[in-house]
Amino acid sequence: MLDVSSFKVLMQGKYGVKFEKKEIHRASEDIQASIAELQYYLQWFSENL
Repeated sequence: MLDVSSFKVLMQGKYGVKFEKKEIHRASEDIQASIAELQYYLQWFSENL
């Protein structure tokens, strides 16, 4: 299982990479935002490591 929050902690703590996520309170929109956040981190890895 992949947890986007774990990626967030790793990226911020080790690499200083932050993703700006809007505060959304609807489940479907929050899921889409989490998917976008994960894609952002994976893209960063592919370009920088």
